[in-house]
Amino acid sequence: VRITVSFHDNVPKHYAAKLDVQVALRVVDVTHGMSGGAAAAAATVAVPGAAPAPAAELAPENRCDWVDVPSLLLLRGAAGGKSFDVRVRPGKLAYGEHVAWIEGSDLTSPERGPLFCVPVVVIKSREVPAFPARPLVDFGSNRFATGKVVRNFCFVPAGATWADLMLRGAPELGVPLRFYVEVVQVERGVSVRETRHRQVLEVEPTRSWWAGMCVMQLAVQGGRTLEVTVAQVYTSQNEGDVAVEVLFHGLRPDHRAVELDSGGRYAVVHVEATLQNEAITPVATLTRMTYPVRPTAHAIRPLSPERFLLPPASLMHALELTYEFKLEAECNVKVYVSPLTDLVYESPLASQLALVFCANTRRRVLCSEGFPRSAKLPKGAYTVRVQLCHPLVAVLEGFVDVALTVDRALPKSGVAVAIYANRTNAVLRSGSKFGAGSVQAGDRAPLFITPPASSANNIPKDAAKLNAVLTGQLTFGRGLTALG
Repeated sequence: VRITVSFHDNVPKHYAAKLDVQVALRVVDVTHGMSGGAAAAAATVAVPGAAPAPAAELAPENRCDWVDVPSLLLLRGAAGGKSFDVRVRPGKLAYGEHVAWIEGSDLTSPERGPLFCVPVVVIKSREVPAFPARPLVDFGSNRFATGKVVRNFCFVPAGATWADLMLRGAPELGVPLRFYVEVVQVERGVSVRETRHRQVLEVEPTRSWWAGMCVMQLAVQGGRTLEVTVAQVYTSQNEGDVAVEVLFHGLRPDHRAVELDSGGRYAVVHVEATLQNEAITPVATLTRMTYPVRPTAHAIRPLSPERFLLPPASLMHALELTYEFKLEAECNVKVYVSPLTDLVYESPLASQLALVFCANTRRRVLCSEGFPRSAKLPKGAYTVRVQLCHPLVAVLEGFVDVALTVDRALPKSGVAVAIYANRTNAVLRSGSKFGAGSVQAGDRAPLFITPPASSANNIPKDAAKLNAVLTGQLTFGRGLTALG
C-alpha cells in the first residue's frame, strides 16, 4: 500500500513550500487476537496538520511484526507531499481482528505526539478445512445476552452458490431466544442492499445441540468473504449459549433462467454439484411471456431550442417510434426497449420515454421510462409511442428499427412444466418425469424441460403466432432457485 502525506490545507502554500520536516515512523500494535475476521486490509489517512521544526534524529520504534514501514520520512513542502510504502504481511496472523497504527512524529519534538496516524486493520477469516467431508465452518458457541452482537467472518469456498446458516441452542437453554441475523457479502459494483440478507430467528430450548436447529438459507458468491452478524433481540431478556455454523452448498446450472420457445421445443439445463453430493427436487415454473414488436412508423425532429439547446451549441433531437400490439385477455403488461432497459446515467442516450395508449379511446394507460413499469390492461388493441433523445441525428438513426419488447405476466401462480431425465421422454412427453434425485460431487445432471401443450389454458392462444418466449424460474428444492 502506498500512502501520501502532505501539509494540511490550513497551512499557507507559500509558507509550506519553505518547510522541510523530518518525520519518524513507527508501528504500534493496538489490538491483537480479537475474535472476528475477514481476509482484508484497509488503511485510511488523517493528517491534522504539520508544524515546522528543526531536524533531529530519533530511532524508530516498531512493535508490530506484520506491518513494515520505513523509519524516516522527509516531508518537503515544496514537493507538495511525500509518499511511503507500507507492507502488510497477514499470512501468519491468527483468526480474528488485528489493528495497528502507523504513527508519524516530528523528530525534534516527539512529546507533541503524532503528526498523523494511519490505522491498518486486518481481519483474518475462517476457511473451510481442506478436503472436508462437509464444507462446514463452525464459529463455536457464544454466550448471548440482550443486545449482545457477535460478528463472524468466513471465506466462501469457490463453487459455492448458497449456504445454510444454522443456529443451535445449548441443552440447558430454558426459554426461546430471538436473534436478528444479518449476512453481507461485498461485491464490487453491486449495492450492498442486493447482497445483504436479514432475518429474525427464534432458537427453541432443546434436549441436545442437534435438536431444534434454526436454518437460514441465503445465496452466496464463491471466492469472497462472508460476514455473519448475530445479535440477540432486545425484547428477548434471557441469556443462553448458542452455536453458529455455516454449511456451504454448490449447484451450478449452465442457464440462469428457464426460457422456452413457444413453438414447442424443449430446453436443456445441466446442473453441476460443485462441493459435495447434493439432493435435488427440480421444479420449473413459467411466469412471463415476452415477444418483440417492430415499429410501424418513425420520425426524427429537432426539439425546441428554448428548452433543449445544450452548451455550447448542441440542439437535442428526438426519435419518435410508433408500435402496435393486441391483448387477447386481461393481463399485467410492461413494455420496454430491451437494449436500453434499466439504464439511466449509463445510457448512451439522453432520455427515453414510452407511452401506451388504448387504440380505441386514445386514453393513456401506461407511462414508462428507463426502469419499466407495469399495469393491468384489459383485452384490446394498444398503441405505444417511444421517444429517444440524443444531440446527434446519426446516433438516433441507428434506432429507427429497434424492437419494442412486450412483457406479459402469466397467471399469478405460474405455469408448471414437466421435467424429464432423458431426451427421449422429453420429445415423446411420456414416461417417468424427473422427481427427487441427487447429483454427485463434480458431476452434472441434465434436466430436459418441456413447454406446456398448446392447448393449455394458462398460456395465451397467440403465443406461437407471436413467436413468444416463455420465461420463468427453476428451483432445486427448499426454495433454491437457479438465480441463487
